[in-house]
Amino acid sequence: MVVQALQHAGTITTRNDVETRDLEVKQSNLEEEAQMHRRMALRYEELLQQIRALDGFTSFFKPKHLSELASAAKHGPVIVVNVDQSRCDALVLSLSRDIIHVPLPGLSLQKAQNLHMKLISSLHINGIRIDRNGARAVRPASGENYDQFILILKILWLNVVQPIISKIEDALHESKEDILPHITWCPTGPLTLLPLHAAGIYGGPTETNISISDIVVSSYTTTLGALISSGSKFKEHQAKIPSILIVSQPDTPGLPPLPGTVEEAKVIKKYTLGMHTHHLNHDVATAKAVMHDMGKYDIIHFACHGIQDVQDPLDSGFAVYDQRLRLKELMSLSLNNVHLAVLSACQTATGDENLPEEAVHLAAGMLAVGYPSVIATLWSIGDKEAPLIADKFYANLLGHPDNSGDKTKLTPAYALHEATKNLRKEVGETNFVKWVPFIHLGV
Repeated sequence: MVVQALQHAGTITTRNDVETRDLEVKQSNLEEEAQMHRRMALRYEELLQQIRALDGFTSFFKPKHLSELASAAKHGPVIVVNVDQSRCDALVLSLSRDIIHVPLPGLSLQKAQNLHMKLISSLHINGIRIDRNGARAVRPASGENYDQFILILKILWLNVVQPIISKIEDALHESKEDILPHITWCPTGPLTLLPLHAAGIYGGPTETNISISDIVVSSYTTTLGALISSGSKFKEHQAKIPSILIVSQPDTPGLPPLPGTVEEAKVIKKYTLGMHTHHLNHDVATAKAVMHDMGKYDIIHFACHGIQDVQDPLDSGFAVYDQRLRLKELMSLSLNNVHLAVLSACQTATGDENLPEEAVHLAAGMLAVGYPSVIATLWSIGDKEAPLIADKFYANLLGHPDNSGDKTKLTPAYALHEATKNLRKEVGETNFVKWVPFIHLGV
């Protein structure tokens, strides 16, 4: 290929060349190499021009224009937070405004890394499984201690979220007045491992407490490109009755039982009466069966163990009945006309802490497969909390009768927001390990 030839051009001189006594031969070789490099460069440019002359390929291999990037903000401002050794800043994209630059002098790469370490420590103190062995259930330690969690969320609020929110107040007010505005976070570096969507001040007098979730509805994206791609695939399903595939594993061989998945599936079915619904449960939920059926349904809901492989992230996957349904296998699919993936398994949005810039986790994999919208978790979730979230989430997503008898439906981001708000009230605001892990990615 021309690109490969260009990459290798200029690298053919060797030690033998250096030791060659015949300078004329060496000079001749260098001239030939330079000429070949020039021919390849011209051919490369020629091929680019031919491709760009094709319909739809005008911008092939060109940086995206601002107008193209701004399309990512169709559903609300997109906030890219850059964390670097030299400085930290946020860039905010919106449909109707220029890029807004927000300096973040209170944030540093070291501080973000320290916050992540504190988060891991706090999860450990509160009994959350962080060995990534596939367990979904939370095993609370005796004597919960959320002081460190309160500190982490306060630092995120004061040094990241509050400065950004205050700077984009006008852009937020462009959304409908009767609903909370929607924003999408695109963090980088160690911030990808931290719960920006829950930043706030907690644990003090009610009048001094504040949470970002009371101000906006938060989503995440791995990259701007991923959000643009998801937006192009996203279809409004308000006028269409969606079809749903439920995958549940109450007793996966070799892993702790998850009896809550039975209740979870039952809860979902309350809202799918009259819909095309298929339930793969226990020994029927094999890797082959799931792979075969995924593309046939608008929504897929995984209620099972999830496994995050830090040695090989592409080996991460869902523990179905007969084997691990791996991310590398899922990413071999290319699904069209799918709408939403709900990953009610542990750590489905946890990336590799050694490579925080690489969005290689189950949620990112489902986006790559073709799902424009994904519900995932940052750490292990409780087997008791999962059905509670599922109940309120699907009630808001698929519609539930209001006072007039009509059905009110919300988008996945807003449906999860309402479900999490309800769980937060149920378990207590400072019981962070139970309500904070649930996040929405995509559109």
